[in-house]
Amino acid sequence: MGKNIYYLLLCVSLVLTNCTGSKKYAKKAEKLAKAGLYQDAADFYLESLRRNSSNVDARIGLRKNGEKLLDDHLQEFYKAHAMNESKKAVYAYHKAKNYHTLLANYKINLEFPSHYNDLYDESKGSYLSDLYKEGSQLQEDEKYQQAEIKFKEILKFDPHYKNTTSLLNVAKAEPHYKKGLTFYDNENYRQAYVHFDEVTKVDPHYKDVEELKEESLSESMFTIGIMPFENKTRNTSADDRISAHVVSEVSELHNPFIKLVDRENTSKLLEEQKLGLSGVLDEKTAANAGQLLGVKAVLLGKVINYTESSGSLSKDYRKAYEPYKEKRYDKEGKSYYVTKYKQIYYYEYKQQNSVAVSFQYQLISSETGQILITNVVDKTFADKVNYSTYRGNYKNLTPEQRLTGIGFSSVRRNFINKFSARKDVKSTSEISNLLFQKIANTVASDVMKYELSRAN
Repeated sequence: MGKNIYYLLLCVSLVLTNCTGSKKYAKKAEKLAKAGLYQDAADFYLESLRRNSSNVDARIGLRKNGEKLLDDHLQEFYKAHAMNESKKAVYAYHKAKNYHTLLANYKINLEFPSHYNDLYDESKGSYLSDLYKEGSQLQEDEKYQQAEIKFKEILKFDPHYKNTTSLLNVAKAEPHYKKGLTFYDNENYRQAYVHFDEVTKVDPHYKDVEELKEESLSESMFTIGIMPFENKTRNTSADDRISAHVVSEVSELHNPFIKLVDRENTSKLLEEQKLGLSGVLDEKTAANAGQLLGVKAVLLGKVINYTESSGSLSKDYRKAYEPYKEKRYDKEGKSYYVTKYKQIYYYEYKQQNSVAVSFQYQLISSETGQILITNVVDKTFADKVNYSTYRGNYKNLTPEQRLTGIGFSSVRRNFINKFSARKDVKSTSEISNLLFQKIANTVASDVMKYELSRAN
């Protein structure tokens, strides 16, 4: 109820403030109007109405001064039309029309003579015709950016003017198409793809861009075969789980130039090629495997350490104090209360699980056997819980450590927070999955950095 009254009073206050402000603006407008400054007067009357739409004086003043201002706008348009200044006329007309609409929003409906609409159509037709000719010539002269400006200006006033939309698409697409062809002819397929891709954003069927884009991507693709990872630990699933995360993380890079051949497909292809996967792959055999797979690089990985610790849940019996009121009497027999504390007991629990993983990986060129990337990633994470339970109202409790003194509020806050703290500790399986994902993220990041370096 109290909150509702507060908001009601706030609303009333805002209304009164706006009403007061409205009157002030109306008075200023009246002085400006008397001085013959009807444009400024109209602006102040408009602000007065914006603050209080029921201000009658402001409405009357805005109608009178707004009519003069609208007439000025219309005269500006008429003069420009008469002098064949078509662009100036078009913009002057829209200034008048917009002002007319603005006043209509405040229920001030001024006359807008219909014959101005016919004159506007003449000026607009002339202006758009000139723009169309200029834009077409600029396009013919391969000044596409300037042509684009002209065509956009046309569509702002007439979205269906002749074939302007098609010409605008050409102005946007053709510069990228030409640059793409240049890069393509120079066998810089990556940059060619980038420009052809920009063309398809404008028009997917522009000339032969679909075919050129596909060819450029194929030529610039950095294909990677993921070899079965080695596992030197007791966690028999670590290698498979890290491999799965690597595939997922690299895929989520959304880099069109990176393509993976995952472990399952790699194994099948290598078996078909009679290349055994038992034993350790070195740079030379990895490069051979990559050539057989038809990839540009292979990714080798090894889980060199995996340790986990599952802590048991400890339970401790703790003391605290609960306040209560004790009634007492003074010498005159008047009653009063004092705060006393009684000792209570509650339970405090602790548990911690932790995992540490070390993973070594290499990205090896299939063409040269060169190690393109090598890294060892060490990840450790521990999750712990520390919470308390009490059958009564824990919010009234006071910790045993201190009942008063400097810093007590912080101590008590931490003490109370333990009663609402998280009680479920992450399992070692959950933690290991988190670490495997972080490892895969590092691998993906390194692969991305290398791939981007190819463009430089």
